[in-house]
Amino acid sequence: MIVMWLFPLTLLAVNAGLLLPPLPLRRRWKWAIAAAMFPFAFKFQVLSLFGGPRFFAPDLPPWLLWGAAWCFSVFLLTTLLLLLTLPLRLALEWFRRRRPARPFRHAVLALNAAAVAAALVLASAGLYHGSRVPEVRRLTLPFPGVPAPFTVAVLADLHASRMTSAAVTAATVERVTACRPDLVVILGDFVDGTPETCGEQLAPLADLRAPWGVWAVTGNHEYYSDAAAWLPHLSGLGIRFLCNESVALPNGTVLAGVNDPAAIRFGLPGPDFDRAFAGVPGSAPKILLAHRPSLARQAARHGVAVQFSGHTHGGMMPLLDRLVAAANGGMVSGRYRRGETDVIVSNGSGIWGGYPLRLGRPAEILLVTLRPPAAP
Repeated sequence: MIVMWLFPLTLLAVNAGLLLPPLPLRRRWKWAIAAAMFPFAFKFQVLSLFGGPRFFAPDLPPWLLWGAAWCFSVFLLTTLLLLLTLPLRLALEWFRRRRPARPFRHAVLALNAAAVAAALVLASAGLYHGSRVPEVRRLTLPFPGVPAPFTVAVLADLHASRMTSAAVTAATVERVTACRPDLVVILGDFVDGTPETCGEQLAPLADLRAPWGVWAVTGNHEYYSDAAAWLPHLSGLGIRFLCNESVALPNGTVLAGVNDPAAIRFGLPGPDFDRAFAGVPGSAPKILLAHRPSLARQAARHGVAVQFSGHTHGGMMPLLDRLVAAANGGMVSGRYRRGETDVIVSNGSGIWGGYPLRLGRPAEILLVTLRPPAAP
């Protein structure tokens, strides 16, 4: 994908273009520093040279993956901070040119140092929060057509990889179990890797229990990681996948799930709403599991009352969340309304190893109570 090359090129250009000119160094040293920045910007490409053919899931030691993720996070955060302070930088440069003997002489250099220092602190904090066990967040929604309230525990974007541990998955499962939900749903992006390298990290999911079952849909990373191998493996843990199909719950609610659009790139069926709701009465209360929130318009056309989605990781941090929202129909975290459909977008219960950082966007286990609407 061209974006996988343009994005690191942009990072490199911003950092080299704004950090290096003010340094009191000879040109050859500046070029040497720019060359040293290259592997930080092109982290994914560099790791893929040594970690095997899976671009998003290099088979490398966890310490190396965490170290590379921290360096990349510092690089990305420095870029954002440099761009945010660009107006101040231009003003300081204007004063420096007119009053070179004044304190403005080294102000831009100090501003750059502050941006790098802040990026170091924020990256460390972000990776710490990104690796924590998710907290439970409770939400209550009106749900027409059901006789009594019921609860749904929502997990999303676990992204098990060489960087995660079975202990974190087990702790997540314990928190879900303690909530005693009627139903557990998992919204895709279970993995980044193969069953051989990541199967152990997801083994505790076999302990998930709910009276109405544990149901799931695929995310885009299942297809990157070989869905044909993973779906039977995950099904063996007691997880039932809804691949463009639906099932009736004990209270008459229809629970449907659609495949992620990434399936089409691999020659597999993409999301098919007509097939998912085939034979379902139009008056039945409907819940949809769809990895991407951007499928909400189609859900609304099929009479879905509530759609549960992940994919966005809550945007991971301020500013970046605006870009993530723009790529997902304006939805990034929380509750949205599309037509007559409530769209609930989870922050995710894990974090992607490529950029495992959370700042103000904590991982979560959603515990959603769906209740009959209040009487008028």
